[in-house]
Amino acid sequence: ATLAPNRIEAIVREDGSYVVAWRVANGSAYVTRLDGGGTRLGPDTILGATGFDGPSIAWSGLELAALWLTPGGDLTFTRLTPAGERVGSDILLRVASPGMPTSSPSLIWTNDRWLASWCQNDGSGSTDVFARQVSPAGGVLGGLIRVTTSGHVVDMRSVWAGDQIGYGWSDDRDGNSEIYFARLRCN
Repeated sequence: ATLAPNRIEAIVREDGSYVVAWRVANGSAYVTRLDGGGTRLGPDTILGATGFDGPSIAWSGLELAALWLTPGGDLTFTRLTPAGERVGSDILLRVASPGMPTSSPSLIWTNDRWLASWCQNDGSGSTDVFARQVSPAGGVLGGLIRVTTSGHVVDMRSVWAGDQIGYGWSDDRDGNSEIYFARLRCN
């Protein structure tokens, strides 16, 4: 039986083809490639089991990458060839801690590195946006980056705009959910 997807993310590559990632109700995450007319280009790639959020995908111009949460809440990054095959091993960017849930994985390519972002609870009920940089070869660069400090982030997405990163998030610091946006220079 086919399971209906409950989170879908898609990107368009410069050749007009598409990459689509999704998670189904049983928690498995997949990636597939489509030509410009929507015909599948090869088999689906199974990323693995996911928790309640993800996957997020990005394209560097040379390869794909995916970011998702495992059922235990670990934040996982993997690189894929243009044909959808894994490159190297999966990388854990954040290991889950009891009482400190992670959500809203968002992945972008910033011309020379991957930027993985997510919402993280600090254990006291405060949730903010954090990020980690990953090299083109899949190595973690630098330390953990704290993007927001409001403590009330509910959901977040990031986007690359050529020379800066845009973050949009829902925040209930005033007692009701409102949308916030911040631009950060990449340095």
